[in-house]
Amino acid sequence: MSCDLIGLLIKELKLSEKYGVHVCGEGGEYETFTLDCPLFKKRLVIDTMETVIHSADAFAPVGYLHFSKMHTEDKENGAVVSVLPLDLPSCSPRSSRGYQWISGITGLHSPDPGIQSQTTTAFTLLQGELERRDWQLKHIVLVHLVCVQAPLPAGQLLQMDCLLHDWPPEPQEAAQEATFHHREALHVQSLSHWAPANIGPYSQAFRI
Repeated sequence: MSCDLIGLLIKELKLSEKYGVHVCGEGGEYETFTLDCPLFKKRLVIDTMETVIHSADAFAPVGYLHFSKMHTEDKENGAVVSVLPLDLPSCSPRSSRGYQWISGITGLHSPDPGIQSQTTTAFTLLQGELERRDWQLKHIVLVHLVCVQAPLPAGQLLQMDCLLHDWPPEPQEAAQEATFHHREALHVQSLSHWAPANIGPYSQAFRI
């Protein structure tokens, strides 16, 4: 849209007021195209473009932006970020509130280079890391899965980072009361006209 975030918000508010468009994109979704980032050796420049209406449905119209001509330009410093390190997995110290990160779970050493074999190897490695540190799968509260459009080393198809949590040990007298800790999960379903309900929650959050 050729504007900064403040300008984009102002434009969205005007569109919402004029056409009833949801500012957060509900009823459809926003798509973006990255023209430059630290991973790119050169930046992309759009020369000409046009809006194409793919479906003029009255309830859920679909359109897209077609870039008919583009070119690349050199960047000033030419810096490109390095790939993720290979000396993984690594583990952070356990915090006083019971949190700990295990980062860099990969399937790079799987017997087969395919995604299925690497995924199986990664979960086997994760299980071993959990057992070695006295954790269980039930203690995982967040998973970051890196598998596409990321600077992974050659041949590596995925990487997982897991956030673990368990309540710190209680005093002996309190532990005898067998206090039960539980988590609350919030699942948010999309208001989209086209997304079927069986795709699962649009987003989710946990409260510990």
